[in-house]
Amino acid sequence: DEYMGRTDDAVVFYSKAVRLLVFLLVEAPSLILNPPFSLTNSGRCRLRSYIDVLNNRQSISRSQRMALLKGGDQQCSS
Repeated sequence: DEYMGRTDDAVVFYSKAVRLLVFLLVEAPSLILNPPFSLTNSGRCRLRSYIDVLNNRQSISRSQRMALLKGGDQQCSS
């Protein structure tokens, strides 16, 4: 969505992906499941890395969205 110029959708999807990964990192290990859900240290590091990357992309998408909105406002006031 981001590459197709749909920054609003991209921001929403990045947010949902981050929430899912945070759930897997924080909440899922405490659930009573059979077999139990567990993460290795490398798995935890990988999830944290993915969360950081997604947060960064979300921030960039928001910035692009704001730039587009500002550009649209300038066109309207001309």
